[in-house]
Amino acid sequence: MRLVQFVKQSSPHVILFGAELDDGGNVVDLSHIAPSTLDFIQGGENAMKIAQEYLANSPPSVYGADIDLAAPLTGMDKVLCIGMNYKDHLEEVGVPIPKEPLVFNKFPSCIVGPSADLPYPKPTKELDWEVELAVVIGKKASNVSKEEAMDYVYGFTTAHDVSARDWQLKRNGGQWLLGKAM
Repeated sequence: MRLVQFVKQSSPHVILFGAELDDGGNVVDLSHIAPSTLDFIQGGENAMKIAQEYLANSPPSVYGADIDLAAPLTGMDKVLCIGMNYKDHLEEVGVPIPKEPLVFNKFPSCIVGPSADLPYPKPTKELDWEVELAVVIGKKASNVSKEEAMDYVYGFTTAHDVSARDWQLKRNGGQWLLGKAM
């Protein structure tokens, strides 16, 4: 089961929450359980149990060709990122591997769906992109040990990390925020 947010092509202004049971297949609307992925995650084990019971009864689904996927998760208050975390890429650009993680953030408003248009920001001349693994943290975490870390992971998704490299690396005093969040 893959949790998704989607819009029906017949009603493209309403984002719904659901579950895709097969890759690229039909989606079961779960909006009656939670209005969004974030609300579902915050519903914890109870929301998951209700969804599993509902899905076990073969509920109706929306044909995959009749929907467009939206961003899998929206409404979060933080998007934390780890930079310079891929050894091959660092070697490719001739940058040493950092001793500590390089942490930066993106604004939640930077999150869009998989087929959304990405406008080319006029202030940049060096727009770049890369695919990233996104880790969804499912509960409040602070001072978590390495051994306990996976207890806080709700799931994973892919992310399309778009960067204005000139603003990230050559301008703005070395601060990554503007280059990563245009």
